[in-house]
Amino acid sequence: MVLDPETGARAIVATSILSPRTKWETLLDALGPWLHGDRETLPAFLGAVRRAESVMAGEAWIPDRRRSPKVHSFANALLGDTEAVTVDVWMLRALGLPVNEGLSLTRYEELVRDFRAAAALVGETPRELQAVLWIQARGVTEL
Repeated sequence: MVLDPETGARAIVATSILSPRTKWETLLDALGPWLHGDRETLPAFLGAVRRAESVMAGEAWIPDRRRSPKVHSFANALLGDTEAVTVDVWMLRALGLPVNEGLSLTRYEELVRDFRAAAALVGETPRELQAVLWIQARGVTEL
């Protein structure tokens, strides 16, 4: 099965909650059999699998911003929104903030607003600046 880039991105976002700290390559390896028709591969994650199947059938699913701001931002970033800022554990580490405390929606939105302002100061889009900081914080050298 060959997916267009937007549908593929939406399917990845729909299943991204499988494990938010799983390496990209590991997630793709895990989803490979499922993307090729093996519907028994991920039974423990049936809700995410059903969402991804809906996306692949044409539904333009993006998680609700108020219920899941991180996944909502991640979806928009993957779909090309240069203003998207995803505040995850790696972003918190890059900003020197505690990673074991939950973020309220208000605090999440404050961080996004402040990050957009910082990006404007250095002449980058928020998505590009976040990518640089995320890679630095995580220590990823290959994309």
